[in-house]
Amino acid sequence: MKQANMQVAAPGFLGVNSEESPTALPEGWCSIADNAVIDSNGRIASRKGYRILTADNTALGSEKINEIHEANYSDGTSMLFAVGNNKIFSFDSAGVLTDITPGAATITADMWQIATLNDDTFFFQAGHDPIVYDKSAGTCTLVSAHVSYSGTVPQADCVVSAYGRVWTGGVSGSAAVLQWSDLLIGAAWTGGSSGQLDLTNLWPTGNDEIIALAAHNAAIIVFGRNNILLFGSSAVDGQLGDPNTDIFLNDTVAHIGCISKYGATAVGSDLWFIDDTGVRSLGRTIQEKSVPIGDITANVRSQFKTEIRLETNRPRLVYDADNAFVLCILEGLPHVYVFDARGLMENGAARTTMWTGLPFACAKRLVDGTIYMGDNNGINKYQGYFDGADSLGENGSTFRMRYYFHPQTFGVPSNLKIPKEVDFTIGGGLGLTATCYWGFGYTYIFKSQVFTLDSITPDFYNIDEYNDTTESDPTEYGSGSTIGRYSIPLSSSGTALVIGLEVNVGGQKVSIQEINIQTKIGRML
Repeated sequence: MKQANMQVAAPGFLGVNSEESPTALPEGWCSIADNAVIDSNGRIASRKGYRILTADNTALGSEKINEIHEANYSDGTSMLFAVGNNKIFSFDSAGVLTDITPGAATITADMWQIATLNDDTFFFQAGHDPIVYDKSAGTCTLVSAHVSYSGTVPQADCVVSAYGRVWTGGVSGSAAVLQWSDLLIGAAWTGGSSGQLDLTNLWPTGNDEIIALAAHNAAIIVFGRNNILLFGSSAVDGQLGDPNTDIFLNDTVAHIGCISKYGATAVGSDLWFIDDTGVRSLGRTIQEKSVPIGDITANVRSQFKTEIRLETNRPRLVYDADNAFVLCILEGLPHVYVFDARGLMENGAARTTMWTGLPFACAKRLVDGTIYMGDNNGINKYQGYFDGADSLGENGSTFRMRYYFHPQTFGVPSNLKIPKEVDFTIGGGLGLTATCYWGFGYTYIFKSQVFTLDSITPDFYNIDEYNDTTESDPTEYGSGSTIGRYSIPLSSSGTALVIGLEVNVGGQKVSIQEINIQTKIGRML
């Protein structure tokens, strides 16, 4: 009876795969990677927690913050806005909500999309009179009351501020009409170079409606439900000329669209968006003009398609350049999809993990890298390693990071495996409770052993990641951090071995550096 060792040098670095047969997947894939990210070294690590900033959420009643926006003004200042409970709020870094809802506004829903042009911040949603916060006057009013108002502002559902104009679409009864404001005057909807374009005859597959708008690579991208239109102009330096005289249809994509006005985000030099079947890369979609190409969710396609059809509150994408991931928030479903944005795999997919137990309806990354998230607590901040901590970072709860790889046969699928020991090399987590799970075959019935992360090897790595005491994330790995090796004896036998690790994360980051499994290879069954 010979002995075999399986080393997993970067556990989970390929992310979750629920599409291919588990018998064909090597150990780099995960069957489960909950409350985890793939860090810069390609390892499974715990996500951060969230800190509740809003001390008084009375103004929300039982409702949630449904959208967050950062307005960056021409004088270098900025202002934060949020919407919820049929109200519009400004808020500060302490999460204090200030109701600035115009008295003349009749608001019956919280599906606003928000855009800023110069010193004006505009709020649009279908069936509502648009609202504007005028920074110069310090007032929040209907757009029709703005000092520069002219024409008739559309009751549009989606909006983007780009190339010196406010662009809108999705007006009830005129859902295929793209409209734009005058240059640098977002409240002017007649005269100057304001205008509109009926897209009815431009959709490549017939009738469609404007669902989302985006600006990218000197183009205005119009997402229909089943089509994409890309408009450019002859202008240079990344700008568009006068849309009334110098705009042309640059490209079209048929049979692919976007399902949510919140469902598109720039990711580096690319643009990702959500359609009926997955999250897609616009760059690859345009190149290939083919539905299977550019599918960011290819490794979890079936599960994602099922869940996206259950989403009723408009799913959204949020890109965080600092952490190099894209969040796909499906409000009402039990998890957030997290896509690694460092580079796509050969099949066009992104490495995927999940976050569970998070109640958020929306999230926003600010220019300074801060991530705010909205729920019925009010404003929360992605920070620290507790969930639900108060504004001082105290009184939070632990969350469960879970990692399992697919059944492994050690290259001899027909032979009995008698595992003796699994060795985990784990970074951080000193004093936290972990549980090792192991089982056989594909029934996922496990044995388990609980252990404490208490092995200390100070200064195992003296590089920035492990010697970071910066204020932005003082709990990641500070001086005296740990790299521990933990040996767990195993029992029972079977032909295909599954190993899982779960950690109650609280107060500090945990990462799985390496796994080694020793097993005896028995007779052929």
